[in-house]
Amino acid sequence: MTREDVVRIALEVGFYDGEVDKCQLMLERFAYLVAQQEREACAKVADIAIDFWVKAGYPEGAEAREAINIAEAIRARGQP
Repeated sequence: MTREDVVRIALEVGFYDGEVDKCQLMLERFAYLVAQQEREACAKVADIAIDFWVKAGYPEGAEAREAINIAEAIRARGQP
């Protein structure tokens, strides 16, 4: 999420321009933490698929590998 996104969302929820300027660092940190939590929740869905394919006896199958790739890609979005 870009700084512009954070400012736009803050204004949409009712912050005034001056408030956004004063609180921008906190708002950016808040947005980062919310996005981090959402990414992890999404990655856990892929982890469930991994567990399913492993328990089904296909730990090296294309389906399990793809679920692993998806989970890794989601988690990597939070990296600088």
